[in-house]
Amino acid sequence: MSLTIKMVLPDAPRVRALADGSVAVPGVELQVDASIRVVGQRFEKMLSGEFDAGEMCVLTYLRAREEGWPFVGLPVFVVRGLKHRHIVVRRDSNVRTPGDLAGKTVALTRYVTSPVWTRALIQREYGVPLDSVRWLAAEPELWPISIPEFHPERLLEERTTLLDLLSEGKLDAAIFPGNDGYNCFFGGGGLDRRLRPYPNLKTLIDDPQVVIDYYRRTHIYPIIHMVVVRESILGENPDLATRLVSAFQQAKDLADEYLDDEGKRRAAEEKMILGRDPYECELTGEDKATMSLLLDCALEQKLLRKKPEIESLFAVESFRSGA
Repeated sequence: MSLTIKMVLPDAPRVRALADGSVAVPGVELQVDASIRVVGQRFEKMLSGEFDAGEMCVLTYLRAREEGWPFVGLPVFVVRGLKHRHIVVRRDSNVRTPGDLAGKTVALTRYVTSPVWTRALIQREYGVPLDSVRWLAAEPELWPISIPEFHPERLLEERTTLLDLLSEGKLDAAIFPGNDGYNCFFGGGGLDRRLRPYPNLKTLIDDPQVVIDYYRRTHIYPIIHMVVVRESILGENPDLATRLVSAFQQAKDLADEYLDDEGKRRAAEEKMILGRDPYECELTGEDKATMSLLLDCALEQKLLRKKPEIESLFAVESFRSGA
């Protein structure tokens, strides 16, 4: 009898072959739900136990795991990208670079995961102490953060969006997600679409060369979302993690079949800039360095209590440890 696994995934080219059945997992009846459009709802359903495996925001996974959540990761990174273009300001703002954000009021959706990377960029690259900024969060965290040093301040306005508040001059800047993958270099992603109704707003850093130079200097390509699986299922089924990762790799290799010509061109440019495909289903030395930096930043930002060993976050048999 085959094993049945319920999995929630985004409707994205690199995993679509799993969702539509073009790629199968040997010995597994995979029931994939790729119909949930709101990212946070996918995570909430994972946290509620509705699915056995699926996409998870990395910091939400780390927070939940620290509290005993019974899931473990696979080296399948569903969403990646640099966060430079996620800082949004008014066109008439006196904030010209991220270094000008000291003393300002900046809002974000939640504190994890993408904003962790953006705040780290502001701090580490532009020298802005994080405690010099007034940070406001629009939504509660999906997994509560019970660390005493973490004191989130919430927006008071209801039934509005960060971009509305920013456009009205009630904020100095907003950290708003939407441009990942090749869009993090060149724009054209979800953030750009959301900015269209706001002609008085712009991304603070909009020069692709700034973003490209950062990667070439640091070799950090942030990991935002990954795939996690219920530990009990892996424990009862030897080599299942390997079979799952192999299936994700096959689906990734078929991604071009689900991309239009523009997407294919941009994806090729992304690989050319990075010198590799960042979505290969493995944990390379560069990926380990990226995860290590994320953990360090999460500790600095009072989002984790301690730094776990990176290998402990993944099913051991599921990854090839690259140089």
